[in-house]
This record gives sequence, C-alpha cells and structure tokens, in this order.
Amino acid sequence: MAVFPSDGSTAEALYSNAEAALKNAKASGERFLFYAPDERTGSRIAHPGKQVAQCARTRSFVLHYQPKVSLRGREVVGLEALIRWKDPELDRAPAKFIPFMEETGLILDAGRWAMLQVARDCKLWAKDGFKPQRVAVNVSPIQLRQKDFVATVAEAAGKTKEAAPCSTSRSRRA
Repeated sequence: MAVFPSDGSTAEALYSNAEAALKNAKASGERFLFYAPDERTGSRIAHPGKQVAQCARTRSFVLHYQPKVSLRGREVVGLEALIRWKDPELDRAPAKFIPFMEETGLILDAGRWAMLQVARDCKLWAKDGFKPQRVAVNVSPIQLRQKDFVATVAEAAGKTKEAAPCSTSRSRRA
C-alpha cells in the first residue's frame, strides 16, 4: 500500500511505490505492507503496517522513563515518558513506527494509553516512596487536534493526583 501524499504526489509515483510494497510483501510472506521511509538510508521500503496495527491493538508498548536533570543542582527534577514497542526479535525504533501510527490514526489510542500508563506508574512509585516532580508525556499534533484531548489529559492528570504526588506536563513531539 502507498499513501497519498507522503508516498507520492502523482498517480505514477503512488502506483510505483505500491508495486514496490507489493513485491516486498510477497517476498516476506505478508498479506500486505505499507510503503514507509527507511531512516538509515533515506530510501523508501515496505513497512509492516499489519504488525504496527496489531501492536497498537494489543498495546504491546512499554514506557521508558528518561530522567530530566537540573544542570545547577545535578539532581533529577522530572522524567520524560518515551513509548517503545517491545519486540525482542526486531529493532522497533519510534522513528519507524510513530509516523505510520500518525498517518493511520493509531496514535490516538497509543497516546491515550501512554498518558494513563504514566498515571498508573506514578501511583506505583508513590507506594514505593519515589516522588518525581514532573512527568512529561510527548503527544502528537494529531492528538492535539482532537476535541477530547483536554479531557484525556485531565483524566490522566486526575488519576495521577488522586494517589500520587506526580504532576504531568505536556510537550509536543519534535
């Protein structure tokens, strides 16, 4: 499959890219593949869209927390939640799966899950005596355009404040 306009702005380009994806799908035994960028080479290769969609449905994600450190005090002043796809067999870099999720709308469910997971993690940390000052959750511009975005953030922040001293902050993914 090829998606307009990212995979081609003309019918010929879309057809050519869809043909390349079809060829790769047949070679790999997949029913279909989406045409997507290869970050290492700058060329375009078929992307396993079926696997990304399955991962989003089964929530096969995990959050990694990167500390934010004050340069003055050299102390941890917060955390940044980073979504990762847990697949022990393949390297699933966010730069490869997040653009696909944004194109297909799968980012909405994954982003909501991430915000709520931060709230759950803050509750667990509070039980263990760990109290981060802030936890930043990156959001997609697609999420920012949703009518229920503020309600989703409020829901997650409310769940966080109910049981833990964590506060959430939003930052836009670059």
